[in-house]
Amino acid sequence: MAEALQERDVHKYFMATALLSAQRSEDPNTQVGACIVNQEENIVGIGYNRMPNGCEGKLPWERESIKWLKNKHAYVCHAELNAIMNKTSADVKGCAIYVTLFPCNECAKLIIQAGAPSPFPWRAAGVVSARAFTSVLQAAPAGLLCSSSPWYGVTAAPAKLNGPPPPAPLPTGMSTQASDPPTAPSVN
Repeated sequence: MAEALQERDVHKYFMATALLSAQRSEDPNTQVGACIVNQEENIVGIGYNRMPNGCEGKLPWERESIKWLKNKHAYVCHAELNAIMNKTSADVKGCAIYVTLFPCNECAKLIIQAGAPSPFPWRAAGVVSARAFTSVLQAAPAGLLCSSSPWYGVTAAPAKLNGPPPPAPLPTGMSTQASDPPTAPSVN
């Protein structure tokens, strides 16, 4: 039985967990989920995009308003933030985080600051978000990153998870030009 569990694609399992958590979001336009996994392949945090605690139903989900305080972007807590805040361990250093949407620049900073620089995004939100995320990753301290892929994000050396995820085609609008982060040598 243990061998059968090891043979399963753990990346699909953890991404499915992130997708399932995204279904809890009340955002009418974009449901995002995140799942943090430690080196032992245990889930240590789950989150989805939502309004702050106690503010459900009191703040707008409007995304097109030009008035900042009437726009959801002033209030919504992203899935990555909630997963880190909901963690069940002391920290998330060396963990992998699976997200259903490419992290924004603010979440990229948060992921790096928390010590879990291993986002496995399901799909890219767009070129602007991808470029912002890439610029944050390029500014990360040397040795923090060991390899990169324009689709799956960055894999940190401590997060093994039975090897890297399988390669996937680039989403529409993504580029493999010089704007992608450089691949650092593997630490394995």
